[in-house]
Amino acid sequence: MTRWQRDVVVEARADAILADARTAEEYAGHFAAQLRRTGFRAWRYRALRALLALLRGLRGLDLTTPPQ
Repeated sequence: MTRWQRDVVVEARADAILADARTAEEYAGHFAAQLRRTGFRAWRYRALRALLALLRGLRGLDLTTPPQ
């Protein structure tokens, strides 16, 4: 699919969605849910990277003997 063909399809879909107020509201709700999901995935990815960095830092420590 060329860029021009994609633009035509996107424009047709937008016209179909915005033609009816109820459809536009439902699409807005769907779009908001997608944004929330994307934000959660980004947060989860950052948390996982922070945890892995912490674990890499602890890898060289000997946690079996008490500190002196």
